[in-house]
Amino acid sequence: MSLKKIKLQLEKTCKGGAGKKKKKNGSSKKKKGGGKKKGGNKKKKGKLLPGDKLAELKNISAEEMVAALIESRLINKYRTRRVFELIGDFNYLGTVQQHTESQQTEWKPPIPSMAQLRAAITEYCILPLGSSTIKSAISNEFDVKSIMLYGPSGAGKTMMAEAIATELGALLINISPSRIKAATQFSGKTGPVRLIHMICALAKDPNFAPIVVYIDQCEQFFGGADSNNAENGGLAKKNVKNIDKEGTNPARFKKDLILYKNALEKHDRIIFIGVTSAPEKGETKEYKAFFDKFLHMPFPDYPSRLMIWKNAIQNRIQHHTSSHHYHNESSYCRDPIEHLDLSTLAQISQGFSAGSICYTVKKTLTARRVQRLDKLPASEAEFLNTLAQQSIKLNTGSTSFDVYHDFTAKITGLNDEKNRVKNEKDSSHGMNNSGNATQADGKKKSSSKKKK
Repeated sequence: MSLKKIKLQLEKTCKGGAGKKKKKNGSSKKKKGGGKKKGGNKKKKGKLLPGDKLAELKNISAEEMVAALIESRLINKYRTRRVFELIGDFNYLGTVQQHTESQQTEWKPPIPSMAQLRAAITEYCILPLGSSTIKSAISNEFDVKSIMLYGPSGAGKTMMAEAIATELGALLINISPSRIKAATQFSGKTGPVRLIHMICALAKDPNFAPIVVYIDQCEQFFGGADSNNAENGGLAKKNVKNIDKEGTNPARFKKDLILYKNALEKHDRIIFIGVTSAPEKGETKEYKAFFDKFLHMPFPDYPSRLMIWKNAIQNRIQHHTSSHHYHNESSYCRDPIEHLDLSTLAQISQGFSAGSICYTVKKTLTARRVQRLDKLPASEAEFLNTLAQQSIKLNTGSTSFDVYHDFTAKITGLNDEKNRVKNEKDSSHGMNNSGNATQADGKKKSSSKKKK
C-alpha cells in the first residue's frame, strides 16, 4: 500500500507541475503577444520634411496644389518637341583629333556629339520615367532624379527639356528665377518649402506623374555670395539675407531643393532639369550636391552643322510652300539644296550655335524669297549678312569654348586627378634626385679614399 500511495503522490505532483508550467508558459506567451499587439499599433514614422509641419499643407488636395501652381504661372503649356529634333551626327574624327591634340597641347575632355547627347537624354530622362515599375527596378546608375544641361545659348537646352516632357506626356513645372520672382504666393520665409513640397507631393500622385521640373539659369540657385551680389547690383553679403526674406533671391530655394530631392523614393517619377549658359557663376560643390548627371550641350561640329543647314533650309521652304499652296513645290525644295554649297556654309559657321544657324535661315528665306527661288536660286552670300550679326555672341566670356572645357574638367574631377598625378610625379622625381645625389656623394668619397 505504501508503494501505491507513493506512486499516486508522484503522479499528482507531476500533473500539478505540468499544469503550472503550462499556465506559466501560456501567461508568458500572452504577455509577449500583448506586447506585440501594443507595439504593432505604433507605426514607425520617418523623419518629417519641413512641409509636413506646415498646417496650411496638411489638408490640401492635389487638385488645389495644381490650381495654386497654375495661378502662379509655374505650370503652363509647352511647345511640342521631340528628341530627334536635336540635329547632329557622331563625331567620326573625334579619336583622331584627341590623339593629335594630346601630343601638341594639354589634353582636354572630349566634346560630346549630338548623337551621344540624344542617346544620353533618352537613357537618363525618358526611358526610366516611363513607368514606376521600371523605375523602381532599374540600377542606381540610371536612377537619375536631376540633370544639368550646360552650354552656349541656342544649343538646344530648353528644347530638350520640352522634348523630355513631350515624350513622357509629363506635367512641366517651370521654377526659373523669372517665374518664382513673379510668384508672390511663394514669397516669404516659408515660400520655398511650400513650393517644393507641392511639387514633390504631386510627383507621388499617380494621376499627375510624371513631372518635369525646369530650372533655367540654375546658376542663380547654386551660386556663392559673389554671384548673388553681382545679380543684386553688388550688394554686400549682409544684405543678401534681407533679400532672401523678401523672396527675390533664387538661392533661398537651394536648401529645400537638395533636401526634398534626396528624400525622393526610387519609384517617384520626377526629374529636375537645370539649364545654364554660365555654369562658372555657380559653385561646383553645390552643383554636385543636387545634380546627378551633367551634360555639355556644345556648339555643333562640322557634320552636325552640315545637317542643320540642310534641315533648316528644307523645313523653311516646306513651311512657306505648305502655307501658300504653291503649285511647283517640288522645284522650290530641290533647287536650293542643289545650287547651294552647304559644305562652305558649314565651314563658315564654325563656332555658331544651332539656334544662330536656324535664325539666319529664317531671316534670309522669307515668304517672298521662297516664292522667287525658281527664278533666282539662293546663293551662299545671302546668308552671310544675317550670320555675321550673330557673331557678337561668340566673344562674350560666358560662351567661350574654354569656359565649358574648364567647367567640365572641374565638375568631373579631372583637375583634381591631374593635380594628384602631378604631385606624385614631382615627389617621385624629387626622391630620385635625392637618391642620385647620395649615390654621387658616395662615389666621390670612395674615389678620394682610393687616391689616399
